[in-house]
Amino acid sequence: MRIDSHVHSHFSYDGHDPVSLLCTSAIVRGVDVLTVTDHCDIRSHRNGHASYLATLQERGRALREAQEQLSRGKESLLVLDGIELGDIGNDPDFAAEHLHSYPYDFVLGSVHHALDGSTVDIYHDDPLMVIELYFEELQRLVEWGQFDSLAHLDYPVFLWKAPERTFRRF
Repeated sequence: MRIDSHVHSHFSYDGHDPVSLLCTSAIVRGVDVLTVTDHCDIRSHRNGHASYLATLQERGRALREAQEQLSRGKESLLVLDGIELGDIGNDPDFAAEHLHSYPYDFVLGSVHHALDGSTVDIYHDDPLMVIELYFEELQRLVEWGQFDSLAHLDYPVFLWKAPERTFRRF
């Protein structure tokens, strides 16, 4: 069974395609279960940026439409409703309230940013210090524990361009 549980639609800042196109692509690639896990970074909500929660109803409608269309066809793709919940250290109570208010099938936990109010510059400060702070935040996320899978532990390497050697200590 082929499962993809880390996919972003156009409802995420780094997603581009509608849910229907993600489903078509998954079918072509032989995926059996597709979990659409759009971003919900707690930092974004606290800072008043346009956010995932503003599109929650529209996103839910798009998922239901894709599921209904698939049920009428011959394809056997199971589409699940997920979330990539990031940066919960900024407001773990808010994150927990949101999870309890919406029936997600799957929750990814992730860290994308330094905590709100931090003066850390992930691109210019000492890479070892940045990685240490990253793993401290990951530890907080793991201790919080309200997710099904932990996303991209290598985030600092591929996005922040931190050298791999910085990870040896961890």
